[in-house]
Amino acid sequence: MRTLQPTQSQTAYWPMYRTLVGIGVICALVIVTAFEVTLPIIQVNKQQALEKAIFQVLPTAKSFTAYSLDENRQFRNTVVGKATDLYACFDIHESLIGYAIPAQGVGYQDTIGVLYGYSLQSQSITGLVVLQSRETPGLGSKIESPGFLRQFSQVEVRIKPGDDELAHPLGLVKNVRNIHAWQIDAITGATVSSQAVVSILNRSLVHWIPLITKHKERMKLEH
Repeated sequence: MRTLQPTQSQTAYWPMYRTLVGIGVICALVIVTAFEVTLPIIQVNKQQALEKAIFQVLPTAKSFTAYSLDENRQFRNTVVGKATDLYACFDIHESLIGYAIPAQGVGYQDTIGVLYGYSLQSQSITGLVVLQSRETPGLGSKIESPGFLRQFSQVEVRIKPGDDELAHPLGLVKNVRNIHAWQIDAITGATVSSQAVVSILNRSLVHWIPLITKHKERMKLEH
């Protein structure tokens, strides 16, 4: 029986093929190793940034407790950063003063992630930090500017008396002076990104504010 022998061209390509496969394997191992090594560092940095943001949106807070909402719509203590829905914040006297609430939604280009503070006493948003944004540099990215974020330092968000609904959702105004405590001035040239932030907050406020108002007494006792 005649055995087919590899042609000269096939024999010549084999070392190159073997080298390329070897390089690919080495690169894959380097990438996986780098990911495994840097992941804990990235997680620590994210947690530190989150904690800094919590105290930034509620400046009078001295401590906080992470909570998640279970299937029975009850709040349960959880580990910071793991399936956390909100953070109950306490002052130096261990009194519950408000909440730091993460929220996200679609912006002009990609997902926008924010963290905002809510005061129980004044029934208002006390601050806003943009945690994640890939909006257009120079335009949409202005949602991270101090001038825009400063508008969220004392924004009235009240519950209707005897109801579970907001008295007023946040509103966006353009090229006019805002006349109500729940209105936000849009960024010139970045109306879509400005509206995205307001819409993200409105969806979150409608969902969370009635719930935290209802469960605040239990959270005070658990701390």
